Amino acid sequence: KNCYNAGSIINGWEIGGIVGGLAGSVINTYNLGEVSGTNSGGIVGQLHNRGLIKDSYSSGTSGCGIVASITDSNNQKLENNHYLKEKATYGICGSNNSNYERNSSPNGASFLEQSQMPSVLSIISGDNAFIVDTNKNNGNPILKWESK
Repeated sequence: KNCYNAGSIINGWEIGGIVGGLAGSVINTYNLGEVSGTNSGGIVGQLHNRGLIKDSYSSGTSGCGIVASITDSNNQKLENNHYLKEKATYGICGSNNSNYERNSSPNGASFLEQSQMPSVLSIISGDNAFIVDTNKNNGNPILKWESK
């Protein structure tokens, strides 16, 4: 919760900008770094049973903007997540969960153009965890604690 990644994560299996395999929660996070490998996502590599990705965004390069793969149960949730369209082909790359299909923007993995990224602050409530600081992150939202 309330964390980000700015580094590159290259070559691996089930890797993500924030976490590889997730059976818990990722809330109020963002990724700026390049993430590439098998089952690689901007935020999460593979979302397992009872996993939650909420109020997060990725503006880093990745094959899958938010999550690469969702396992076959129906207990996962994606809520209010966004990725930079120019940096990823799909929001969700693969899913055995009928609620989440490839690039399923109504279901918690929406793309934005670079010009829209600063406005993600008004979209992601994140318990008021995000702010805009024009001196950091190209004007895209940052976490409040980063400005201290």
